[in-house]
Amino acid sequence: MVNAVVPTGEKPPTFGWLQFEKKAIAELQKLAMRSPASMGTLMYLVNHMSRSNALVVSQTAIAAGIGATRQTVNSALRYLVEHNFVQVLKAGGSTVYVVNSRVAWQGVR
Repeated sequence: MVNAVVPTGEKPPTFGWLQFEKKAIAELQKLAMRSPASMGTLMYLVNHMSRSNALVVSQTAIAAGIGATRQTVNSALRYLVEHNFVQVLKAGGSTVYVVNSRVAWQGVR
């Protein structure tokens, strides 16, 4: 098995270990088969979330990040919310996406 190479230089604030709840892996596998766009959207959120599992980002930015349309991301986010993978909060005029900490987290849970 080849280990991934982490580029040197400035590390983003979300750099480090990412953990998944073992019980959630089966649900993630089902998600990947049922809705690849939702899985891609979730992986984008997980990859960019803060240590508090939150991310303020536009659907347009997510779409650009995963190579999909904003409408696809909108549908994927609805699916993720309905299935309790993600919670959506409002902070002023911003939308905050919070990944369920029973699915994935960074640092101390």
